[in-house]
Amino acid sequence: MHYSKLSTVCFIAVCSLVLSCSTTVVSAQQLPEYQNSTLQIEKAKQPSVSMSYPVFGKKNIDKAIKFFVDNQAAAYLQIANENFEAMDEESRKLAQWDMNGSFKVTQPSKDIVSIVFTIESYSGGAHGNYSEEVLNFDLKTDRELQFQDLFEKPSVALKLLSQYCAPALKEEIGEQADTDMIAYGTYPTLANFSEIQLIPGKVIIHFQPYQVAPWVEGAPQVIVPLEKLLEAKPETQIFSSN
Repeated sequence: MHYSKLSTVCFIAVCSLVLSCSTTVVSAQQLPEYQNSTLQIEKAKQPSVSMSYPVFGKKNIDKAIKFFVDNQAAAYLQIANENFEAMDEESRKLAQWDMNGSFKVTQPSKDIVSIVFTIESYSGGAHGNYSEEVLNFDLKTDRELQFQDLFEKPSVALKLLSQYCAPALKEEIGEQADTDMIAYGTYPTLANFSEIQLIPGKVIIHFQPYQVAPWVEGAPQVIVPLEKLLEAKPETQIFSSN
């Protein structure tokens, strides 16, 4: 996982660089009810955290979400506080030392939800950081879904995603595309495709900054139509609109 923050200008640049094919996300139906909650950690003259997250009223799901949020905050604060203390007073004032997290929920079918966390942070250095992390859950069974739960043939799914995403990224990035970075960042491993968002009839692959392109290219996304993954046999109960 990642913990991060961009300046306002950089964040706008990142948003504008999301692949054009990912501009439309349509819910399968009305989203399930959930409450908005926020983890707030503030101390005088110290890095702070403000991270929003949903509460569904499902014991195991809510526990998994809170565990994720707490870990993100703890990892950020450990690094940020160490760097913060090592700097002089003037250097500390040059940037906003905090982590901010927001989320959105999408739903490919009645009982399945994807939660996409957008996390911005600053922990020292030339610029902040940015990432998008995805958690998938089955509301009916009250459990988190891993990549291997989405397809009958997960290894085939990885191969197909790699084959689809690599040329899509090269086309979108254009002349600035780094063939080696794209090849490495889209190699068919779970680590490269761990941030997989589920929407009706499609999946969205979220790539982190530096994963498939230099920092200036932001954090690309690629929408993959489900029909491109049929050979991997997507699980019907997860992607069915009924």
